[in-house]
Amino acid sequence: MSPQHSLFIDISGFQYDYEKELTGFSFDDDRVDITANDDGIDFGASVGWRVRHDNGVGVRGGVDYLRMGSDVDVGSIGAGVSYSF
Repeated sequence: MSPQHSLFIDISGFQYDYEKELTGFSFDDDRVDITANDDGIDFGASVGWRVRHDNGVGVRGGVDYLRMGSDVDVGSIGAGVSYSF
């Protein structure tokens, strides 16, 4: 038998709460302090490719995107290995 290939799409929901402060940021030779904070509920998405071999070993790779309010967007690339028994 040959490996099983599959495309996957994951949708996730999450809650976030963050506060970030940048001090001493220079803009046109003026010192500026910047504070960003937000909390709420939002959604994320992942898309990728999964391969599962007959011996139970699987490999997965994909890209993820999360948006946390209006200030923070997160993009990442992930990979994983699994074993089915």
